[in-house]
Amino acid sequence: MASSSLKESERTVYLHPLVILNISDHFTRSLSFDRNRKNRKVYGALFGVQSGLTAHIYDSFELIYDPANNALDMDHLNTKRNQYSQVFPDYELLGWYATGQDPSEADMIFHKKICEVNESPLFLMFDPNVSAGTKELPVSLYESVLHMINEVPTMIFVLIDYKIETAESERITVDVANESTLLGDGSGSSESALTLQLGNLHNSISMLTERVRVIQKYLLKTKNGEIPKNHELLREISGLCNQLPIVNSESFQDQFFTEYNDTLLVTYLATITKGAAAISTVMEKVSLSNTRK
Repeated sequence: MASSSLKESERTVYLHPLVILNISDHFTRSLSFDRNRKNRKVYGALFGVQSGLTAHIYDSFELIYDPANNALDMDHLNTKRNQYSQVFPDYELLGWYATGQDPSEADMIFHKKICEVNESPLFLMFDPNVSAGTKELPVSLYESVLHMINEVPTMIFVLIDYKIETAESERITVDVANESTLLGDGSGSSESALTLQLGNLHNSISMLTERVRVIQKYLLKTKNGEIPKNHELLREISGLCNQLPIVNSESFQDQFFTEYNDTLLVTYLATITKGAAAISTVMEKVSLSNTRK
């Protein structure tokens, strides 16, 4: 039902991050209601602005569709369209989306229903089952074309290219969502932030240590005559070493241990404060329980 080769479409399509976030959220919420159902599929509409052959997909909303009976709630669709037109007069229905890996016959049936509202709708397929290491966006965009198959005009999906465009407000939203994902659900967020910071610090120190070992091996091999001397490189290494502070002085040691002890003291006080807060919470719960009795 779909051509795997990328077609050079006459239309230039710009996809905004809010759409991808909406679809991901739609699928996650639907999955939370029924985790036992495999290959769950969700449907929605794409909204944006069409100007000539340039389309900007800004937003999306969910559609009510029963695949078993092939029934699309058109009243719900028209109501949402009217609501969007009141807030965003320039927005129009540009297409629809669904979750999955490849377009199917059922997707073409749904697509033809959307064609009743838009003569040439776009179809966005979002693949929720991607591995964590995938670098490409799990998003494919299709448009429908008529091909002659066995001398019969048949509508098929053709893969087209798209571009990601981000406004400043959308960039802030994506950064906040990404930070929330890294920190978890909000519980223990300070610990998660500290863990993330310490992890970045550990990676930086490990990389620095690796580079220092490379320089050390080079100097040893140069000293032993295993490799010829490169005076320009040796001068750069000497200049790098001269930039480092002298850490063997008595004043440095005194300052280092002072800051070290201060850090330990702050950590100790934070632990005591956290323990006191936990005890206070327990006491409040016990007091409330006794009051109810």
